[in-house]
Amino acid sequence: MRKLIGNVFYQSIFQVLKIVLPVITIPIVSKALGPSGIGEYNYMNSIVSYFLLFAGLGMDMYGIREIAIVRNSKKLLSQKFWELQIFNGIISLIVILLYAGFSMLSKNPILYLIQTLILVGAFFDISWFFAGIEEFKAITISNLFIKIIGFIFIVLYVKNYSDLIVYVFIQSMTIFLSQLILWIFLFGKITLVKINFKNVIRHTKPAASFFVGKIATTLYMNINKTILGLIGTFAMVGIFSNSTNLIFIVVALVGTIDTVMLPKMSNLQSSGSEEKIIKILDTTLHIQVFFSILFMFGLISVADSLVYWFFGPEFSQAALVLKLLSPLIIIKCLGTSIVKQYLMPKNQIRNFNLSVIIGAVINALLNFSLIPVLGVFGAVFATFITESLVTGIRIYFLLKQTGFKFNIILITKQILSATTMLVALRTIFFNFDKNIYTTLLEALTGFAIYMFLTYVLKVNLIYSFITTNMLRKRN
Repeated sequence: MRKLIGNVFYQSIFQVLKIVLPVITIPIVSKALGPSGIGEYNYMNSIVSYFLLFAGLGMDMYGIREIAIVRNSKKLLSQKFWELQIFNGIISLIVILLYAGFSMLSKNPILYLIQTLILVGAFFDISWFFAGIEEFKAITISNLFIKIIGFIFIVLYVKNYSDLIVYVFIQSMTIFLSQLILWIFLFGKITLVKINFKNVIRHTKPAASFFVGKIATTLYMNINKTILGLIGTFAMVGIFSNSTNLIFIVVALVGTIDTVMLPKMSNLQSSGSEEKIIKILDTTLHIQVFFSILFMFGLISVADSLVYWFFGPEFSQAALVLKLLSPLIIIKCLGTSIVKQYLMPKNQIRNFNLSVIIGAVINALLNFSLIPVLGVFGAVFATFITESLVTGIRIYFLLKQTGFKFNIILITKQILSATTMLVALRTIFFNFDKNIYTTLLEALTGFAIYMFLTYVLKVNLIYSFITTNMLRKRN
């Protein structure tokens, strides 16, 4: 339990860092590059992501699971690590060469070539190893150090649209170094062992099963930006990207526990602890829903003032986009949790793949149909419908295969509390100026109201968790 709490702590630090740094850098970059600059970067990044998914070939999920299974034997752990890393290196090297050729044929070869660093980072990426042995301290420390350095360089050197190339370089180099530095923490955890190349090759099929889902996930996560860039304008991409980035930052914070629970659930599954898995899942899912509801309604409330000072007046359209996308905080958190805490540990890759493949197809069709007519709002509606469908499929598999049940009464009372909070905030802060102080005051007030109302209605899971643990210590 102490190790689990420690891992949650380190992951929380990392997720908080991922929020704090963008809070400072996003306004600077948005005002320096404008919607078009932000859009151009995100459009290119969406292209790079298609190559990146081939470089990883499912290692982020498959690698964690494989390492978690053998983590109690240093010999088996070392053998598995080198098999997976050699396999990952071969695939990454092929992709890097293909991407370099593509970059030379693109309209802006220099910017695309700079982002080769991201793919080289995939070659050295061993974060799956540390996640598999549940050592999140190394990942947190390395990312903390590198991201702070990257943040400082962005603040110092990104001043206007002409600095787009500088911004691309800093972002790419940050990703590369954050992967490379992890090798420092590897010493002592594994040994050099002789590897049979046949054992390396045998990972192709199981990794590919994870890869199918990753292809679909990357498509439905990035195709909206790609199509917006092709059919619409870079400004549209910028508005949509900044909005979704904020949503996903919140999702990452709420979903901190998912990364920690994947190796733990995989280990429990290997020992046949089905009942314990469902019990843990019941606790973690409902806690995440509790916070997701708070953040969804809170974001709707602060969207207008937040966008005005955070992105700048040029991004005013993003306020409505944020409000429309805010339910994704609940939807995406729930879908991701089911994958990482149930489907992956149970090795139900087929069901996971089915959800994302259907999502990718629907998202592509909706984006091609709606963006030409509705512009950025076409991408918004396509994203909302797709994520709802994907999560719905995952919930279906969970409920069908287990005795798990959502506490509808508890969730309804939490939504009622959040709705009351939203109405109160809109009433109190209706005529306030749109600035950082208004946003912070509104957020703190909303948090206090939600916590109080859920306490009164006896659905405050944080209060229940604290009191339960206090009673256990006394006994």
